[in-house]
Amino acid sequence: MKPRSPRDAAGAELPSEAEVERAALAYLSRYECSEAALSRALVAWARRRAVDAEGVLAGRVAAVVASCRERRLVDDARFAEARVRALRARGSSRRAIEARLRAAGVSAELAAGAIARHATDEAADPRRATAGAELEAARALVRRRRLGSRRTDPAERAARRAKDLAILARAGFGLEVARAALGVDGDDPWEPDDA
Repeated sequence: MKPRSPRDAAGAELPSEAEVERAALAYLSRYECSEAALSRALVAWARRRAVDAEGVLAGRVAAVVASCRERRLVDDARFAEARVRALRARGSSRRAIEARLRAAGVSAELAAGAIARHATDEAADPRRATAGAELEAARALVRRRRLGSRRTDPAERAARRAKDLAILARAGFGLEVARAALGVDGDDPWEPDDA
């Protein structure tokens, strides 16, 4: 006789640990994620299949996440490093990156360490030695959004100076970094025009 699996309050059979592990492997084959994100995804997956009346699913999910961590299938440090690189390339500020990592379930220490390592790596690159990581990210956002000197019409460029600064401020960049990123041509776009 086959041993019975625990059932939920409605009588539906709860997913076994092997089924939860298969779901975890399927998820990890598609997405790089943190431990917390994997746990949330597995709980959501399991709850779509059965109602967890006794908390059995939480234990199974925790065991599978721990197993994935031991086998290095999920690694918060690796995830944080990859996200920092991708978000910096997109033009995200340090504050925005830290918030995104914390929302993904990465600890504050790991997030700060990944951001610091990325800034150190950029400083070691001779092509980027003159500009800090924040300024490079701000310039990437200026290029991507075609702000400041990237606008084609000079009249529109002058009319939208304050809005461009606001866009960079909402992205988490400080005033000095925003000014430097928008004044790529060497002139300060925040000084009033004399002409």
